[in-house]
Amino acid sequence: MKIGTNGLNLIKQFEGCRLTAYNIDDGKITIGWGHAEPVGQTNLVAGVTTWTQAQADNQLTADLVDFENAVNNYFTRSFNQNQFDALVAFAYNLGGGVFANYNWSKTASDSWICSEMILYVNKGTQYEEGLTRRRKAEIDLYNGSSGGSGVSSWTWAFTKPYTGVIYLDGQQFGNTSVKRGRGYFHDGFDFDASVYGPDIFALSDGEVIYTGVMGDGLGSVIVLSIPPYQVMYQEFSQSTSDIFVSVGQKVTRGQRIGRLNGGTHLHLGITQKNWRTALSSWDVDDGSWLNPINVIQDQMSKIIYPKEGEDNMIYAYSADGQPATFLFDGTTTIVFAGANAQPAYNHYVGTYKQIVGKELPNQHKTAQQHAL
Repeated sequence: MKIGTNGLNLIKQFEGCRLTAYNIDDGKITIGWGHAEPVGQTNLVAGVTTWTQAQADNQLTADLVDFENAVNNYFTRSFNQNQFDALVAFAYNLGGGVFANYNWSKTASDSWICSEMILYVNKGTQYEEGLTRRRKAEIDLYNGSSGGSGVSSWTWAFTKPYTGVIYLDGQQFGNTSVKRGRGYFHDGFDFDASVYGPDIFALSDGEVIYTGVMGDGLGSVIVLSIPPYQVMYQEFSQSTSDIFVSVGQKVTRGQRIGRLNGGTHLHLGITQKNWRTALSSWDVDDGSWLNPINVIQDQMSKIIYPKEGEDNMIYAYSADGQPATFLFDGTTTIVFAGANAQPAYNHYVGTYKQIVGKELPNQHKTAQQHAL
């Protein structure tokens, strides 16, 4: 078997992609989507070697062959696509020898595999929280059976998903090398305007609790209440004309709420406090602000994967004379419209056939019929 779209997306979500080599003192130099080579046995130089995105993507494809083989060659039982994807993602993180090194049964049951996977979190270390999120996502995927792509109630703030790349030091959440106020703490994540935008979207269903232009460098601001969080979008403009929602308005996941216009980035902050109270800790790491990348990835990992026989339905239709597509999983409809509608549709058609093993049923509708 080969890894499918769900597994590939999970690996990319948690690995992130960095196009400049780096060293985290684990005896390896890492670059791209987690590609690592031992110090002293590599031509990679931390902070010097750079790759293109194509190089990183191609290396991931090449690297995955070993981990696909690790699963295919070790187990004597069969797996459906999502189960296989989850195990390949697990091995990619822990090494292809993980199953043999820890004496996994070659015929291990589904329940045993899931109960075992959650143990590999480096308990008591700084990595435990992130690894726990990753293991839970892998287990959710493993238990998702062999349907099509899953649906999350959260999404990214832009059409382009988070790339995992820090384009300028200081954009990342947490302590950085950039002086801010009382220290070096950055209370959010800056999505670079050269990479993301211009349209800005709601991360999930919620309600608008503030809009306006604020001083002290905050610029255009939108605050959404997405319980238990309050999400602050700021610095994306200096004008209310780039804010497309109003206070009290209900918004849905992926709804266009603003536009990145004139600024160098969108600063995204997430807190579980009242956002105005949290602002007093904008330069202090006192727990008021949460790492937005971690929060979004954690929420996106809570994916509902269709069970056997619950095929996703993906239809092509015309909206206002423009081609578009939508994915319907029985509960949620995701609409693809605009210039990328046809590529999105083509991608899902191919994925459906690869995973489900049959042609996708097409039904052409008008936007008005779709609304009915």
